[in-house]
Amino acid sequence: MMAVGVLLAATIVANRLSIGAERALFTEPFRESAAWIKEQPACKGQVIPVVTTDKRAWYKPGFAENLYEKAYAHYLRGFAIPRLVFWEDVQAGTLPPDVRAMLQDRIDQGGCPVLGWFMHNAPDRSDAKAVFLRGLDRPAADGRVQMELFDIGWAGYIFFADPRP
Repeated sequence: MMAVGVLLAATIVANRLSIGAERALFTEPFRESAAWIKEQPACKGQVIPVVTTDKRAWYKPGFAENLYEKAYAHYLRGFAIPRLVFWEDVQAGTLPPDVRAMLQDRIDQGGCPVLGWFMHNAPDRSDAKAVFLRGLDRPAADGRVQMELFDIGWAGYIFFADPRP
């Protein structure tokens, strides 16, 4: 009887550890990518676009922004200001004018190099950069825009403007 109790306890602990390990794999790319952003001194206090493939219509007005911005802010720890961007707006070329101008400026003139933080439900990387640059009306900037990949259990990436000419 004692052996059954020990086996049951061991099973419960093993299950909880595997859930913890899975959760760590889920959160690790967020931590790594936020640490990468915090290594960019020009991004301190700047807006960081957080891009999601979720549809705006899935949310009540303002709910998605609140949800995403708070979640990503947790990892940035006050270093920068996350702002939600919907992938459907990127694809349609209908980004809010202030976001579009800010990102065009970052490509054209420098400053904070982060153009898009893609972690949760990120679009397939194979053509995401081309789509992103078309949405910003900067398709010729392909050579200047790079991708930093974070792939520890849960893939994500950051598009950034390479400061080198």
